[in-house]
Amino acid sequence: WPPRPSGRFEVGARLANERELAEEHGVSRGTVRLALDLLEHDRLVVRQQGRGTFVANPAYAQTAGQQAALIGVLVYDKEMYFGDLLRSASSRSGERGYMLTTGSNMSQQEEDRHIDAFLQGGIQGVLLAARPEATCPALGRLREAGLPVVMVDTHSLDDEEDFVSVDNRRGAVLAVKHLVGLGHRRLAYVGHDNPYDSPCQPERMGGLGRRAF
Repeated sequence: WPPRPSGRFEVGARLANERELAEEHGVSRGTVRLALDLLEHDRLVVRQQGRGTFVANPAYAQTAGQQAALIGVLVYDKEMYFGDLLRSASSRSGERGYMLTTGSNMSQQEEDRHIDAFLQGGIQGVLLAARPEATCPALGRLREAGLPVVMVDTHSLDDEEDFVSVDNRRGAVLAVKHLVGLGHRRLAYVGHDNPYDSPCQPERMGGLGRRAF
């Protein structure tokens, strides 16, 4: 016989819905709901409306009935470019009892509208992916409101702020070494010279070295 499941879930794991749990264990949905209420009271799970129930770390999760703290995310692409980041951020925030709410900054109008909603909704902090061509007025508004901000992928040239980005320089070095190792000698960099795309563009150029030209 196959071994029985241990019954243990990793922090951040999404539980089955009430109907599925009731069918699996042969009990009523009312019984499942009561069990989830008890788990939420003990801060072992956190419920997020429209998303489901997640295993929580009791050291971080809010007590039952307490409004979950919100983290705002402003990105200019929610699927292809930042999709994985949003999914990971949502999982990590759920582990600590936070809810993630996302907004678009594809245009200045959208950015202003979502920041207004963030400020009115009691956001506790913001992840901000600034558009490379923008001078990032969002950063100033969020700082004036006293909100902690972490920039993602790019950062402002005129300010010092916390930011998370890939190692663009190292990536360029590895790409050149790979191509050289294949015997290529005439290499070129196809990109742009937008000075606001920092740290991406200057770090990538810096990692290419003279061998690329």
